Amino acid sequence: MRHTERQEFIKYYEPIHSSLDRYCRVISGNKMDGEDLLHDTVLTTLNSFSKLENKQALLSYMFSVASRIHFKRARRKKFYSEWDSAELEKFLGNEVDLDRQLEFQMIYEKMMTLPDRMKETLILFYVSDLKMEEIHQVQGGSLSGVKLRLKRGKEKLLKMLTDKEKSTLIYMLSL
Repeated sequence: MRHTERQEFIKYYEPIHSSLDRYCRVISGNKMDGEDLLHDTVLTTLNSFSKLENKQALLSYMFSVASRIHFKRARRKKFYSEWDSAELEKFLGNEVDLDRQLEFQMIYEKMMTLPDRMKETLILFYVSDLKMEEIHQVQGGSLSGVKLRLKRGKEKLLKMLTDKEKSTLIYMLSL
């Protein structure tokens, strides 16, 4: 890859890095696997960047690549989600107390039991802060399908949660 292509890639990649990083960490379940997923996603995208016709579509392309890599890995081994408190502090900030951390871990484990596309929609919307249209570009299908997965995912998750966990979830979404 030529130097000018790398510079162009960096120009388009920098604005989406933090959202992609958060997404990779959350769907992977821990820091190391998230970093590996991000690394593999960037390498895969970098190698195919010159073939990408619409460079403006890099966001949806990279989220799609990360999703495919993650689901390929999950098929190879049974997915086991674990979350450490250091990762949680990075995600939510340092002001979260131990009780909220434990509650979030329980919420996270319940969210990981949702169907894959529903779980992915919730993560893309609430963790990676993507707009509905961007999620539609990442996941494909229809925009109404994205809205429906988000609505049904929230409803299913809320049914699984206790009142205390619901208040924690509302608190975290307001941060």
